[in-house]
Amino acid sequence: VFFTEKHLAPCRYLFNIVTDRKGVTSLKYRPLNKKLVIGASVILLFCGMAAAYFGLTNEPQLIVGQFAEAPRPVRDLEFTKQHKFVQLDQKILEGLVHDVNKIHIQLFSGENVVIQINERQHINDNDAIAYGKVKGDEGSRVVLSMAGDADGGRTEAMVGTVDFSDGRGFKIDYVGDGVHKLVEIDHNAAELICTHPEGPAGFMIGPDGEKIKVAYQRVRMR
Repeated sequence: VFFTEKHLAPCRYLFNIVTDRKGVTSLKYRPLNKKLVIGASVILLFCGMAAAYFGLTNEPQLIVGQFAEAPRPVRDLEFTKQHKFVQLDQKILEGLVHDVNKIHIQLFSGENVVIQINERQHINDNDAIAYGKVKGDEGSRVVLSMAGDADGGRTEAMVGTVDFSDGRGFKIDYVGDGVHKLVEIDHNAAELICTHPEGPAGFMIGPDGEKIKVAYQRVRMR
């Protein structure tokens, strides 16, 4: 995080006073008593926290807003652990098509991850597929696909997956009207159950004329 002179000037001013530096020794300031020193120290701590906050808010956050509900019915939420409807930063959405290589994504429960893009498949000025990893998780995999609107205009939608090495998976889908859906995938809820119906299923003819037996399989969600 980088801070400007504007951010740090008030903190530097207080630091010089608290530590009895040159301004005090030259009688420009009066030495502070113990209570004032403690008070000024608290202010210094606040300045540091504020500078860190403003520095972080300058980082490229993909998600900039949240909606209480989607503009239209959304399917398959029963296969997710949690979900939310979000607004994406338009500048970052367009930048991912071209040259943005690092973004922050706020997942759930305050978890903020950094995505590092290391490969990009450029399709046109509004469409691209970006590949990368979650910073600090070497075994992770991120795929983000950006697409323009129906009229071929600005980049409007994103579909993507964020898979961690610990097995967790997150997915971003476009719902419409500027709203995206972010979900944590519940892999157990989407487990497939396969059964074999009774009776023969017949056979098929192989490339050399041989008969190959086949079997039917019935698949349903658990």
